[in-house]
This record gives sequence, C-alpha cells and structure tokens, in this order.
Amino acid sequence: RDLLERERFLVAELDHRVRNAMGGLLTLIDLTAAESPNVTCFAAVLANRVRSMVTAHDIMSAAQWRAVDLAELVRRLVPASAPGKVTCAGPAVSVPARQVTAAAMVIHELL
Repeated sequence: RDLLERERFLVAELDHRVRNAMGGLLTLIDLTAAESPNVTCFAAVLANRVRSMVTAHDIMSAAQWRAVDLAELVRRLVPASAPGKVTCAGPAVSVPARQVTAAAMVIHELL
C-alpha cells in the first residue's frame, strides 16, 4: 500500500513538472513569435531559448533537484562560440532548484 501511494505521489509530481515545463514552453513560443520578423528568426531564437531550458534541466537533474551554483549555470549557458564573453567573480551563490529555469532564461536573454 505504501508503495502504491509513493507511486501515485511520484506520478503526480511528474505531471506537475511536465505541465510547468509545457507552460514555460508555450510562453517562450508566444514571446518569440511576438518579436520575430520572420519564420527563420523565430525558429533560431526559439531553439536557443529551448536549449537554455534544457541546460537548466540538465543542471538540476545532475544536482538531484537541489540548489545549483549560479556561476556553473552561467558557464553552461555561455555559447561555445563566445568563450571569454562572460566572467564570473565573487562569492558562491546558490540558486534554489525551483528558480533555476527562470534564472537560466534571464541569463540567456542577457547573453
């Protein structure tokens, strides 16, 4: 019985996270469509934004859905084509897991 309750809890949590991710994706699509002059630009900008979401997810997964280091998040989001574009300095800052995707999107937009 406890196993069945745990399974139900995990499925409900997964459903919640997937719904949140899909909501975020829809927001990105709407935002990108509103600012894109053509389909080619739309596709490129949207793909880069989704890649940032994937990177945030990968980092959170590796951290087992705990807080992540802000400098690591920034380093992972800087495109390989732009080494040295961004430097990180100062004390370590932890970003709570529930805020990592939003932080990743802000960082992406600033890059």
